[in-house]
Amino acid sequence: MTSHPGPSAPTPDSTPDPDSADQETPESDPPRARLQINPDRILDDAVKVIRRLHRHGHKAYLVGGCVRDLLLNEIPKDFDIATGARPRQVRRLFRNSQIIGRRFRLVHIRFGDRVLDVATFRRTPPKDEDDPYVRQDNAFGTEREDAFRRDFTINGLFYDVINNRVIDHVGGLEDLAIKRMRTIGPAEERIQEDPVRVLRAARFAGRLGFTLSEDLAAAARKFADDLRKGAPPRVLEELYRLVTTRGARHCFVHLEGMGALEPILPEVRPLDDWYLEALERGEDFFGGRREVETQWMAAAIMLAPAAFDVMRTCDRKDLDLAVADTIGPLAHRLTIARRDSTRARLCLAAQARLAELPDGRPARRLAQRDFFRDAITLRRILGPLFPSEQDAEVLAAWEEFGKDAAGGPRKRPKKRRRRRKRPLHPDATPSTNQECEPTSPSSSAPVPKNPPAASPPDSSNDDS
Repeated sequence: MTSHPGPSAPTPDSTPDPDSADQETPESDPPRARLQINPDRILDDAVKVIRRLHRHGHKAYLVGGCVRDLLLNEIPKDFDIATGARPRQVRRLFRNSQIIGRRFRLVHIRFGDRVLDVATFRRTPPKDEDDPYVRQDNAFGTEREDAFRRDFTINGLFYDVINNRVIDHVGGLEDLAIKRMRTIGPAEERIQEDPVRVLRAARFAGRLGFTLSEDLAAAARKFADDLRKGAPPRVLEELYRLVTTRGARHCFVHLEGMGALEPILPEVRPLDDWYLEALERGEDFFGGRREVETQWMAAAIMLAPAAFDVMRTCDRKDLDLAVADTIGPLAHRLTIARRDSTRARLCLAAQARLAELPDGRPARRLAQRDFFRDAITLRRILGPLFPSEQDAEVLAAWEEFGKDAAGGPRKRPKKRRRRRKRPLHPDATPSTNQECEPTSPSSSAPVPKNPPAASPPDSSNDDS
């Protein structure tokens, strides 16, 4: 990347004071010495934002997950920036930005389809002794205070683009080197501040293959029930990330070990082998990323255990209604969008018919529905409703049957065009009941056989 200063990758620096000189990495610590950042993987737009903030006298660093992923030699999904500038100051510097958030205010800077998050340095907000749950997180602070208020040490690293160095106030480099998940500060206190961190710990541990520290695992088990306090949209967002991330199977195993499934998703407990295998197959489908177009699939995977139990015992005639009644309250509780829950319901209800060989008019109607291909994809991920030796043959028969369905999807009938009303005569008044002046007969009108005799002219009207 031409805009990045310095010709070589930086060596991580764990100096406690960000303004002090860089320290060399000790030779006695080979795992940590291998943690380096490749500047070519840093987004140019992120570098531009940091440079502009520096030119106006504000500190600015890459922070959080992007620094963690760069050190692990992965391509970050997002590039987050932390700065000493307040949200309104950032907003004035970038016309393509807007301030968002209430509990946690930050600035979105848009570059085409990509959005960069710019957050002001914060400190740990004051907490209520009776309820340590943090509801407002807009207490601004210094760079060091911002590092110590974050959740996990591997997410508390800063990368200084200008000076080519990694700033570590919390010991995150050491935890990255030994693949350990550890909270910044007392684990129980951090979990009580934000119970959704239980889900985040499971996601990072499952995705990166890290182990949980003993105090973090104990605190997660102790306060897992506090997940009910979390805002449902935030919990749902983390569940979507858990289902679509790499290592989704291990993420859910961690959640079950923590006891975190009971308060938010008890329908999937206990984790059966078929469901763990479905999570593994889902990894190939999602590729570690969640798109809006495939979000319904993640919802279907979360709703599948409850729907499958009903479909295995319910009569075929009442199947659609039974599936809707079963997953409807669950989708409402998780605040799943209606478009996603509807698509998931249709594809889940189709699994019972996909368990049998296609035959007859009902199979043809199913193959002509617009969600048929999505139902087949869900069938590959979840596996068969009733496992048998002919599973592969049944799926292949449905795929072939879908190709040969008469005419493919049924075409919608064309709408009849409404006849345009003839315009009124220029002299006509539609709002009155007066008689209209008689119009002259058309030249194309038929001539009557016996036309009426013409009346003699009135001599009194002659001018002569």
